[in-house]
Amino acid sequence: MLRISENVKISQPIAQLGDPSSVDESDRECMRFDMHLHSNYSEDSSISVKTIVQCYRRTGILPLVCDHNSISGSEKVFGILGKSNPDITCIQAEEILTSDGEIIGLFLQENIKPYQVSRRNP
Repeated sequence: MLRISENVKISQPIAQLGDPSSVDESDRECMRFDMHLHSNYSEDSSISVKTIVQCYRRTGILPLVCDHNSISGSEKVFGILGKSNPDITCIQAEEILTSDGEIIGLFLQENIKPYQVSRRNP
C-alpha cells in the first residue's frame, strides 16, 4: 500500500476489490483512487462513462479519468457522480501531450491545449 500523504492512501487495483463495505475500518477514513484511466473519450479506450461510474459505486474507488487531450470523459463522470453525491471530491483530469511527452493535469477546469512546450517552474 502506498501512502501519498496523511489523508490519501492507495490500495489494491479495482479488480482485486469487491464490495466497499468489506474494506477494513482503518481504510474507511482514506480516499481511494484509480489514478489514471481512460474512458471512450480517448481513442485507446472503449470503457464507457457509465461503466466507470458503476465501478466507482461498486468499489468506492474514485476514478481519475485522464483522457488524451480532453477533460470530456472526466467532466461526464463527475457530472453523474456529483448529482448523487454533491460532497464528492471532483478531480477533473487530462493526459496532455506536450513537446516533451505526456503530462497528467489534475483539478482542471478546462482542456489544456496539447503539443505545447512543457516548462518547469523554478
